[in-house]
Amino acid sequence: MLQINMKKFKYIFDLDGTLYRFNKSSGGYFVKSQFYQDIKENVYRFFAKELKISRKQSIQTYKKIMDEFKGEVSLGVEKTFGIDRYQYFSATWNLDPEKYLEPNENLIPMIEPLSGNIAILTSAPLVWAQNALKFLGIDEYFKDAVFTGEGDIRKPNPEAFVQILKSFNCPSNEVFSIGDQEQTDILPAKNLGIKTIIVGSESAIADYSIKTISDFPALIKNIQKEIK
Repeated sequence: MLQINMKKFKYIFDLDGTLYRFNKSSGGYFVKSQFYQDIKENVYRFFAKELKISRKQSIQTYKKIMDEFKGEVSLGVEKTFGIDRYQYFSATWNLDPEKYLEPNENLIPMIEPLSGNIAILTSAPLVWAQNALKFLGIDEYFKDAVFTGEGDIRKPNPEAFVQILKSFNCPSNEVFSIGDQEQTDILPAKNLGIKTIIVGSESAIADYSIKTISDFPALIKNIQKEIK
């Protein structure tokens, strides 16, 4: 691991597709992963139990809420049925990461020196973010700086990034947003003046791109050389 002073900046990390990838047996990407399928199965069971409906009706209910609330199922569940979103998340997203994720031995030595200058911004609920970060061995370095998709302010809403900038208490141009999705991790951040790094693909919008998160330290080293 490169020994560089990455504390010159502050960093906002996405989770899925950024700090971890789904393992091959799980399908690789979120929408194709076994993880996603297992969440949906949990949702069907949750609807069947809470609403006292059949599996077929549960599937139809899920599709309807997905359409009406543009994928924000927890908000749809709360507004349509009066079921608390945290109850929903606890019943559907509390899964074991070991079954789905690829471990990364480079993460701990990369993240540890950045403690106090980093935050997580994910669309996933806290219960999954905590499970994933613990599995990756980096939960202690983020502490209270984990911003999740449970509240009303969620990516790609720019306010999701604004709340982290306030917690960092520094100019936006001293912050990097690192993620794998242009629409949620790159565009809203860049519009606020945050530097952006896309992971796993090329982008005409992002300031920088890397193939995997393991390339992150080398990129920051090169950026610091440019600044000097």
